[in-house]
Formats: sequence, structure tokens, C-alpha cells
Amino acid sequence: MHRRLLRMILEEIKNAIDKAMSIAIICHTRPDADAIGASLGLCSALKKYGKRADVFCDEENIPERLLFLEGGRLIGNELVDDYELWIAIDCGDVYRLGKFWDRFSAHKNTVCVDHHVITNDRYARINYVEDFSSASEMAFEIIKYMNIQPDVDIATDLMAGIITDTNRFGNSNTTSRSFLAAGELMQYGVDINELSFKIIRELSYPRIRLIGVAMERIKLYFGGRVALTYVFLSDYDKYGATSADSEGLADRTLNVEGAEMAVSISQSEANVYKISMRGRRNANVCDVCRVFGGGGHRVAAGCTIKGDYYDVLDKLLKAIGDELNVPFRS
Repeated sequence: MHRRLLRMILEEIKNAIDKAMSIAIICHTRPDADAIGASLGLCSALKKYGKRADVFCDEENIPERLLFLEGGRLIGNELVDDYELWIAIDCGDVYRLGKFWDRFSAHKNTVCVDHHVITNDRYARINYVEDFSSASEMAFEIIKYMNIQPDVDIATDLMAGIITDTNRFGNSNTTSRSFLAAGELMQYGVDINELSFKIIRELSYPRIRLIGVAMERIKLYFGGRVALTYVFLSDYDKYGATSADSEGLADRTLNVEGAEMAVSISQSEANVYKISMRGRRNANVCDVCRVFGGGGHRVAAGCTIKGDYYDVLDKLLKAIGDELNVPFRS
């Protein structure tokens, strides 16, 4: 985005915030550290700015490992009061707002802050959609533009999102401005060692067991170019895990040597499967997910497919084969 246009959009957002006394911040369903970190960081900053601000998510169980972030346990699931301004964060389309999407769509004063430039359909009145490494980096840009001084909690919230969505600055979406943003946030007292441990390394015992079984199930397709794994509802019950514990399986699966694409299939309910894909080199997993109504980034995307598991698997592998220009035969 051209710098002048970026400043114009940031000015629009500032004006919208200045005119509103109450602000609802909505993050996406099945939230990750970036959605939570960006939402909480911006919420705390707006409170410092003198606004009434609250964070909401269409998810009854926010991942336990993220609740140490300031305000994490105050994220609402039911939106009773009305708010003068609604801000959607990290939502590539309006449906990622879950049950809040209809009220958001009907509201006259809305902002979308999102870094999914390929699939975002600019559904808000003001759309701040740019190819940043994370929504947290974008939230930081808003905070700086409004001359709000972050404190250690705000900085920690935002840093959590940046280090997660860049995979500790190892993903292809990492840019020089990602490092600059992280460097600025460090100046506010972020304990990067403790934060990295809690966000990346510290795993519950049920999650470790679920990861173990998922790694055992990895299968290779298309001559090893695609690595795929899966978990069923019965696995959550067996290991005492939750759907949040399947987050990151695609990233781990991409570690297989020679794999250009990685796929994790996680059952969310009977005959409903959440697909998460990761890619490297020239692999375009976003185009695969768009076949099924999903989206994301070129090397990180997701979608939902309904049906029997083996039918879902066949459809997915066919779409992957089309993208790789290699026929798939079940």
C-alpha cells in the first residue's frame, strides 16, 4: 500500500475512534495468538486513550495458553450492549466473525484490520487491509499513529501475535518492518524469553499427546511433495484435548524433508473438517483452500469441508493435485 494512502486510512480510523465513546473489537473464530494479541493490545490502548473498549470472540473456550495475556480472561462471547464503533481484527472475511457477522454487517460504523490481502473482500466501511506479517503489527501501526504510549502489557500482547504469525521470524511473511516493530516493542519491557516459552514451547500434556499421534499419522503424497495428517473428535476425547490443541499441526507437518505443502485435517463435528495448510517455496496453498470457500495467505491458509472423511480427503487431494499440476487418483 502506498504510504500516502496508508496514512489516509489510518487517519480515517483515528477519526472514527475519536467520534466513538464505545468500541467493540471482534476477533475471528478459533482465535490464534495473533487475533487475540492484536485485539487485546488495541483494546488496552484504546482504554488508555479514554474509550470504553471490549473484545469479543465467537468461541466459548479461548485457548488456555493465551489467557495469561492481559485481558485474556475478559474476552466476551455474548454481545449484549450496542457499541458506536465495531472493529474486526484478523478476519479475512465477514464470516470469520462467527455469530457476530450479521450485526457487524448491519452496523453503519465499522473498521476491518486484516492482513489477508488475497481473500479479504473489504466488507467494512473503513478497510485497513495490507500485507503485513500479522494483524498485531497493524494494530501497533494504529496505536503509534494515534500517539498512544504502549505499556508492557500492550507490547506483550502485540509481540505475542508477531512472533506467532511469523513463526519466530522464520516464515516468508517476515519483513524488515516485522523486525523493526518487534524492536520497538522490546523497548517497553517485553520479556521475550518468557513470552516465547509460553506462546511457542510450553504445551499442555493433552496437547503433546495429540501432537504425538498426529505426527505418527503423517502420510506423504505426490512423491513426497505433500505431507498430511489428521485428528478426529475421538482423539480429543481419548487424550483429554480440545480443538484448540490441534493448532499448529500443519506447521509441524511442514517440517518433513522435501514437503512443499503440509495439511492438517481436524474434525470439528460430525462430517465437518477444518483444513489448515502451510506451504514453502512456490507452493500456493491459498488457491487450494479457495476452492472450498476458504482463504488466507499464499503459504498459510485454511478452509472447512463437509462430508465423510475419505470423501473430504479425496476432494482435498484432487484440489492439491490440480494446483501442483499432477493428477490425483484415489
